[in-house]
Amino acid sequence: MFNLFSELVTMRSARKKYAQTTGLNLNQRFDLSVSYEITRSFVFGTLFIIFLQVFQAIFSTLIVFKVINLSEFMISLLTLIVLLEFSFFPWIILITNQRWRKRVVSLFRRRSNTVHVMDLKGQNILKNPTQMDYFKQLDAAWNA
Repeated sequence: MFNLFSELVTMRSARKKYAQTTGLNLNQRFDLSVSYEITRSFVFGTLFIIFLQVFQAIFSTLIVFKVINLSEFMISLLTLIVLLEFSFFPWIILITNQRWRKRVVSLFRRRSNTVHVMDLKGQNILKNPTQMDYFKQLDAAWNA
């Protein structure tokens, strides 16, 4: 619970500092926006952990007061909750942070081996243009 409180305070202070960055250079503004984004992604991960810990505390309390019997199913359920805490926390952070999510998704995407030649504006240049392609490029350049 203290983790959530400290992360919310940190997120609020990062948001406040970013709002006061009118006199700072772009590098410092970027660093503050990254810290705010990272803090925001940790808040979601911490909320997930707190949810699982409350669920685990309820089951543990029910076992201690002998409302439910301590069976192999309960032991495996509590073990599963602990394993979920440790395995899903990093993935929640990776999914909720936009920069890290793009990196993870790019790892699993297939990359094409084709090479594209582009002009200075980032548009593809045709290697073997037809007469119609040439006139389309001229029309686009004249009407731009």
